[in-house]
Amino acid sequence: MSGRHRERGGGRSWTKEISVHSTSSVLPLPLARVLERISDGFLALDREWRIVSVSPGAAGFLGRNSDELVGRHMWTAFPWAVGRPFHRACERAMQEGRPVSMDGYLASPDRWFEHRIYPSRQGLTVYFNDITWRKRHDEARSLAKKAREELTRRNAALVNALGQIAYEARRRTNEVIWSGEFTAVLGYSAAEMGTTLESWTSRVHPLDLKRVLAGVEQAAGEGRSLDIEYRFRHRDGSWRWMRDRGVLTVSNDGALEHIIGVFTDVTGYKQAGEALRESEERLRLALEAAHVGIFDWDVPNDRIAWSRGYEEPWGFAPGDFAGTYASFASRVHPDDLPGLGDAVAHCIAARAPCAREFRVVWPDGSVRWVSARGEFTFDQDGRPLRMRGTVVETTEQRRAEEQIRELAAALRALSTNVQTAREEEAARIARELHDELGQALTGIKIDLAWLDSRLSRAGGAADVAPLRERTAAAIRQVDAAIQDVRRISTELRPSVLDDLGIVAAIEWQAQEFEARTGIPCVTSLPAELPPIDAPRATALYRVLMEALTNVARHAGATRVHVTLALDGGAVTLDVRDNGRGIAAEAAASPRSIGLLGMRERARVFGGTVTVAPLAPRGTRVHVEIPLG
Repeated sequence: MSGRHRERGGGRSWTKEISVHSTSSVLPLPLARVLERISDGFLALDREWRIVSVSPGAAGFLGRNSDELVGRHMWTAFPWAVGRPFHRACERAMQEGRPVSMDGYLASPDRWFEHRIYPSRQGLTVYFNDITWRKRHDEARSLAKKAREELTRRNAALVNALGQIAYEARRRTNEVIWSGEFTAVLGYSAAEMGTTLESWTSRVHPLDLKRVLAGVEQAAGEGRSLDIEYRFRHRDGSWRWMRDRGVLTVSNDGALEHIIGVFTDVTGYKQAGEALRESEERLRLALEAAHVGIFDWDVPNDRIAWSRGYEEPWGFAPGDFAGTYASFASRVHPDDLPGLGDAVAHCIAARAPCAREFRVVWPDGSVRWVSARGEFTFDQDGRPLRMRGTVVETTEQRRAEEQIRELAAALRALSTNVQTAREEEAARIARELHDELGQALTGIKIDLAWLDSRLSRAGGAADVAPLRERTAAAIRQVDAAIQDVRRISTELRPSVLDDLGIVAAIEWQAQEFEARTGIPCVTSLPAELPPIDAPRATALYRVLMEALTNVARHAGATRVHVTLALDGGAVTLDVRDNGRGIAAEAAASPRSIGLLGMRERARVFGGTVTVAPLAPRGTRVHVEIPLG
């Protein structure tokens, strides 16, 4: 079966004979050879959709032999193409009688072909060539474009999320493109930011501009990225510290062409860093003023680092310290080193802070005192990693404390001497009052009594009665003076204390207090008591007098209980009342002369005086004085 395929072009027509079996069997030999050499696909169909010719290239694309295809119905040979774009394109060309071009796949879904379909009265002629490589290239370019767009979008989102400003500077065009959060960070609108390099450099702080430009040129010359910090003017006129990091593009002749970078506001970090430096400087000055050193001991590596000036308490010249525990221990006093090691071991075992005061021996043989405090940190297995702490020299403090102790001892000795002298003087004055003034008053009373008896014998003369009245008044005044002398003499130094001892003196004093104030005073006194020397007995008696005086003046009590007892090697005196009670603060830190005097009297003998409130009411004064 044969047919004619006529094509018109350039006003000329030509006719080709096409065989239904092969291209070369009917076609003129030169034309058949040309078609056989065509690398693209060539396929001819009649109007019944039968394949009448297949080029070798088409057969290769379709994966079939020409003999298998020629004479077969197109859509029977390729049923999977029915209803697909290629099928519809062929029908459209056949129906409309005009060429149709399209891209798609014909024989294999993973291979793309470019189809050109030409209709004629005999059928269709289809030319197609493999464009898979082009399609894949286009797809790759499309994917790369999408990836770049996605990366740009993500980078922009990241820049915005971080509150950063991105920019692109082009030197040749004098252009700057801004993006990111420049409005939020710097306050400028897009129009205000500008698009020229001057819009950038004009906002750099004048004191930083030269350094910035030099840094850009240096980075370009060294072929590295830009990383520099400088001040940039905010829209409100303030200066913000910005960190500028960028990638530079340099031409072949070494000239800077292009910068893509990111602005980050680091003002807060700068301010925090400056505040930290100021704080560290203040700490350093404070530590140096207080002569306090800071140390950091790396235990596993046996390295000790300490602050500047730390060598001073140890007698090291600057730089002489070897930074090891052995170097540190070489300056510790030999007698203190074992105790220091035990303290460190205890702190490690107990995981507790460590505090120790010890001596340091200087190269010249002088001895200094230091006080060290530190704390360990441990690893997961409980092994010590580091010890950090402070050391302060306490030599002068110890000297001052020793001087204070010496002065306190001297004051106590002086106080004891004063008390003793006062008691002796009081005893002397009491004896003189009792012996001299008392006897003189008694003699005057005897004379007045004799005079009164003489006047009574004179009869009832009118001029004698006034004399007797004046004599009687003088006798009463002398009696009162004698009582005052006895009272003053007793207060100065009760004779019962010297004559009968402390037990009788306490009992007598309680009776005198009750008679004078009307407040019942109960005593609990031992039947027997070891001999107590006069100074201790006097101290106990004076404390009792002061305690009772305070009860009478301040307590508002209705009852007092006095107890004297022997407790081991000490004698104790306990005075309790049921009054309003002393305030806890006043009892803990007494300021009254009376309370301080009581404590000082007991302290002379190594004793103590405790004053405390009672529950629910009252005050307790407890005295304890060793006998030996």
